[in-house]
Amino acid sequence: MTSVKRLRRKRPMRMKDGQLSVSWGYTREMGEDIYYTNGPGTSSCDARLLDHFFGFIKPVRVLDGETEPTLLDQLKERGYDLKTLRFTIQKIKVNSSEKGIAK
Repeated sequence: MTSVKRLRRKRPMRMKDGQLSVSWGYTREMGEDIYYTNGPGTSSCDARLLDHFFGFIKPVRVLDGETEPTLLDQLKERGYDLKTLRFTIQKIKVNSSEKGIAK
């Protein structure tokens, strides 16, 4: 499994509270790649969850060493430009009076 890469820019990306982001980026150290960013109120564990679904290599047959293509691989094979990839998701804001109430 790949490690979660954090995008480092000269000017930091403005993330809202409770926001996760996946996007194409470039750093001098790591080069061009997909980067996962978590804003205040989220954890790096949440960013790793996105990494799991976007880039996790799932073995089909362990003995043969065959793997299923990742979501990123499948998008690339279908002709999509990963340099335009941008995914952002916002946490639901819960009022303190609603916490613990099952819906």
